[in-house]
Amino acid sequence: MCLERFGLEGVEVFALSVGAEHVHAALECPGEGLKTLVGRAKKVSSHRVRGRLPGRVWQEGCRPIRVRDEAHWQNVLNYIKSHTPGAWVWVRGDV
Repeated sequence: MCLERFGLEGVEVFALSVGAEHVHAALECPGEGLKTLVGRAKKVSSHRVRGRLPGRVWQEGCRPIRVRDEAHWQNVLNYIKSHTPGAWVWVRGDV
């Protein structure tokens, strides 16, 4: 759901992990609009799972981290990829 929403928003997604308690995403988008984009993705996904997971699904806010350099980028990708077992992990084919 988050992956689909980011795509509709025109956000380039490189990796995404969705676990029982949190989500991590490596994506490229304008920094000033990131929290708004994440908010819309959270809203859409909350509405889709409402029948199976009643009540609050998401914590308020998000904590974006700007990637500093190539080494940091590789660490971010590896961290997201390592969220198995127990998490749904998606990685773009060329990453």
